[in-house]
Amino acid sequence: MIKIKIRKWKSFYQIVPGFYRLNIDRKDDEIHAKYGTLEQMSKDLDLTRFSWLIYTNGDKDFFDFNILQKINNFKFQITNEILKNLDELNHEDKVTKNITIIWDKTAIKLISAGILPFANLEYFEDLLILEQSLNPNVYEIKIKFRKKGFEIFERNETPGNMFSL
Repeated sequence: MIKIKIRKWKSFYQIVPGFYRLNIDRKDDEIHAKYGTLEQMSKDLDLTRFSWLIYTNGDKDFFDFNILQKINNFKFQITNEILKNLDELNHEDKVTKNITIIWDKTAIKLISAGILPFANLEYFEDLLILEQSLNPNVYEIKIKFRKKGFEIFERNETPGNMFSL
């Protein structure tokens, strides 16, 4: 996942340029562009082409996380009901038939602190394909969100042929 920093102000969002970009001879409006919404930023910068690890100045109410999920056409949203039940069990979200995200306390704390995953479907499918290239018997993976992105937590393999000699 590619890392990007976004500063959230009261009425707009702004990409925080890396230190090396400050020395590049560019127009100020390119470096300091302001976007009214995350949807506008995603559309103008075509962010859905890649998968990002977005660092913000916090997302305590999970508003930005929920918006990012909608932009990538995922139905999962963090709600108060999910937060209440998180102490007892993890919340699972099916990305595809063979890929499940397990949202646990660690993931929720990272999101609340402002580390937001913005991954498209292709990213998750590539995780499964990579795992299958290492072990062709893997047909399903369960992943968890961590500080550096998604990590495979569990692999389910197809049972071998019981009748082979």
